[in-house]
Amino acid sequence: MNQLSRPDNGLAERAANHLGAGRLSEAESGCRRILAERPDDGAALRMLGVIAYRSGQPDAARRLIEKAIAENPLDGEAQHALGQVLMQMGKGGAAIHAFEAALSITPRNIGAILNLSTLKRLGGDTDGALEFLLPALVRDNASPDILNEIGICHLHAGRAEAAAEWLARAVRLAPASAIYRNHLALALEGTGEPEAAIGEYDRALEIDPNHSEAGWNRTVALMALGRYAQGLKGWHLRRGHRSYRARAIQLPEWDGKQLDEGRLLVYAEQGLGDQILYAALLPLIAASAPALTLEAEPRLVPLFARSFSGTEVIAAAASPGPEVTSPKTVARHSIVDLARELPGAAETILPAAGYLQPDGPRRDEFRARLQAFGPPPYVGISWRSGADGNGAPKSIDLHRWRKILLQGPATFVNLQYGNTDEDIIKAERLTGARIYTDLDLDRFADLDGLAALIGALDQIITTSNITPMIAGAIGVPCWIMLRKSPFWYWGLAGDQAPFFASVRCYRQETAGEWDSVIERVAQDFRRVTNRRRV
Repeated sequence: MNQLSRPDNGLAERAANHLGAGRLSEAESGCRRILAERPDDGAALRMLGVIAYRSGQPDAARRLIEKAIAENPLDGEAQHALGQVLMQMGKGGAAIHAFEAALSITPRNIGAILNLSTLKRLGGDTDGALEFLLPALVRDNASPDILNEIGICHLHAGRAEAAAEWLARAVRLAPASAIYRNHLALALEGTGEPEAAIGEYDRALEIDPNHSEAGWNRTVALMALGRYAQGLKGWHLRRGHRSYRARAIQLPEWDGKQLDEGRLLVYAEQGLGDQILYAALLPLIAASAPALTLEAEPRLVPLFARSFSGTEVIAAAASPGPEVTSPKTVARHSIVDLARELPGAAETILPAAGYLQPDGPRRDEFRARLQAFGPPPYVGISWRSGADGNGAPKSIDLHRWRKILLQGPATFVNLQYGNTDEDIIKAERLTGARIYTDLDLDRFADLDGLAALIGALDQIITTSNITPMIAGAIGVPCWIMLRKSPFWYWGLAGDQAPFFASVRCYRQETAGEWDSVIERVAQDFRRVTNRRRV
């Protein structure tokens, strides 16, 4: 937190200097001496608030800074400090108001501009963030921080080419910044330049060998290129990424050697789709321990329990349950690390189908409902991703599917989670297509039911979300429309999905451009439906 203004008297100046140098105890002592003489000194109250903030006491910091603002409402630094405290407390809306108040007093406060932009961007309002950033750039066009943040906003909005341009400008101004080079590399991946991206990751790591995000991002880029042997060397680096959440499981890590006794816990990590993908590798270690326990996201437990006979399947929980703490469980291993630990694992993950088994009776029941609704083929559709920060670039509004939905006759089936009523009504009006939504199925909470519905279908057309993962694991024919730089497990080229035999890829040729992808899918779907009629 910056400390820019300096009270006029010598004691206040010394306290501010101590605070600026990180000598919190000396700074606090000086502030309290000031307040002993002048209890309403706003600058001293603000500095005490900053000290509390830096000491990990956000509630005390908030009280002190709000008191400072009450004494001097025009203290822009106090408003900025309050915004930072509220931001740390997770009170984004209140923090935005504080940063806006700071900028109304001190419009050139770069820190407040960047913090405000970050909050708006994380809230999905990248255009709102840019409204603050672009005028600031006009005032200070040599600020690499502003250029970097503009680039990140464009990246989050799916505008990779614009992001790369802004981030390249930031790197030119600050070539020794590993942070800016890491962000530029992400943008270059988005524009379909993976080799250039890896080069930027390499330069970032030369500058800062401990830059965990650059190291992990480089690993993922190598995996996307199919260089699994290289990528898996850095597989452990994900543990240093800011998104990684360590699990409180008091068991030793499995060393990959044969266990002669006891149970091996394969614990959950990452999201639903990742757990479905890596579950394909579970049979490869089935003989490595007398018994296996597979921990999974609770919604996956019924599907996994049915599919992996002989394996105990339990729901992941914040606090380890008795299955985990039992003396019979002797070691743990992340489901994600199945790829890294096993010799030749990357080469073993060939296009696989049928390793997850849907509920047969429910599948048959769904098929009967579909037959009562309309004629085959039954084609599942899913068009949106709710992933934080990555959802928008992967999604295609359903009304843009017009050319696909016109290629009947077919009965389309809604597989999309979330509120879809408005999307469905609009698409049906535009195309005349009939889209079936099973009102008894919660497509978000009941993944076992969703898998059964997918198993009842003839084909699926989807964007990148949980749908193609389930379809591929079950073995249902699936066409996936992919952005220019998808998640690594979809690869960067070719029609065949690397890990799922039943999944065919339709890839963007230009970042952010979906029309040609939709046209290709529509043409191929027309050919398929024509063959079915014959």
